Amino acid sequence: MLVLDDVLTSIDMEHRHRVGELLFSEFSDYQILITTHDEHWFSTLQSSARARGKQSEWVFNRIANWTLDGGPESAAFEGTWEFVEAHLNEDSFRELGGPLRLVLEDFLKRTAEVLKVRVEFRFDGKYVSGAFVNAGIQDAIRKALVEKSQGEENDITQDVARVFGAGDLINFLSHDNPGRLQVTLGQTKDFVGGLESLTARCKAHHLMKGVGG
Repeated sequence: MLVLDDVLTSIDMEHRHRVGELLFSEFSDYQILITTHDEHWFSTLQSSARARGKQSEWVFNRIANWTLDGGPESAAFEGTWEFVEAHLNEDSFRELGGPLRLVLEDFLKRTAEVLKVRVEFRFDGKYVSGAFVNAGIQDAIRKALVEKSQGEENDITQDVARVFGAGDLINFLSHDNPGRLQVTLGQTKDFVGGLESLTARCKAHHLMKGVGG
């Protein structure tokens, strides 16, 4: 087992990339545990694993928070529905920007795969919600659901509007700007309710990759 705890301190960018190459080429038969504060290197390792077809052999987790009582809280948990629902209250809903972005983008990626929505290529593999919206995924979801759910067109259209008609709600909640104070708990609950409903509908009709799709 190889444990590397923030080993890149004082190493320049070129040699950081070389360290990543060495891990894949010289230590492929090791169990490797890496901790780092370097976001660029974290991204480089992800890209390298994907490029080599090794992504299934690696697990990448971000630590979102740390407390003495609860220990580390990973960003993987932060991006779950359980986390969103637990914090959908007046005291903490304005901290849900990041988690909501994660669950929304996961939903969009899974539905885009099944519905064959063509999204603009990104070399770094980081597809954000805006790219899916520009590709018309909201229209593809609405059309597919209406075809499979006769008599529910109005409800489906309403759900699509609650999610894709929410404007900059997630962006406001994701950044420290005055817009955060303009977003209400009611608006956030409406967005979450719409996304939960669309997710349930797409799962039921096998329109999400990895969920019967």
